[in-house]
Amino acid sequence: MKGTILDFSIQTNTGIVSGDDGKRYSFAGAEWKDSAHPAKGMTVDFEPKENLATGVYGSVSTISQKKETGVKKTNGGTFLVFGIGFILIGVVRLVTGISSGDPTTTFVAHLGIGIILIAIGVYRMSRKSDSQP
Repeated sequence: MKGTILDFSIQTNTGIVSGDDGKRYSFAGAEWKDSAHPAKGMTVDFEPKENLATGVYGSVSTISQKKETGVKKTNGGTFLVFGIGFILIGVVRLVTGISSGDPTTTFVAHLGIGIILIAIGVYRMSRKSDSQP
């Protein structure tokens, strides 16, 4: 039978599934047969036995969806902003003469780092899919 996990407690290692038949079934962590951890809202397949869910498996689409949404994506705009910021700091240090060494060397270093960051940003923004590593 298909169903949805309403709750799962790591502390007690137990959960509750709402079956497609409208009934609720309890399950122990020992009945979880999938490699992914059970989570609230996950679609599952299970065998009902009275008020217990046995042989509980997570749905493949739900598990892969959970993995995708858990990944933090960094977009290219962040690199562009930092790149421009590095260049501007270099310009300010060149104009004001505030640096620990030669202002021109400091400017060139900031310019180089800024250009690299901008190039990474442009590359990341030009890719077709943001989910690529």
